[in-house]
Amino acid sequence: MQTPRASALILRLIDYLFSYPALTIPQASQMLNLTFRSAQANVQRLVEAGILVERTGGRRNRIFVAPEIVSLIETETP
Repeated sequence: MQTPRASALILRLIDYLFSYPALTIPQASQMLNLTFRSAQANVQRLVEAGILVERTGGRRNRIFVAPEIVSLIETETP
């Protein structure tokens, strides 16, 4: 995600995922200090990149998870 045209917001969102590997659009909006629509666009970019996966299957109150980060956490847990 670190390309010359990549948004710094995407990188902040990825950093956030290492502390909280699951999030909603309102959480992303609050964390990035963006409108819902802008946060949604950034989350969608991470979905398209395969970093986030939507887990609820609904149209509202969706939860997005970073499965690779969750896997790392599970591996490190004794």
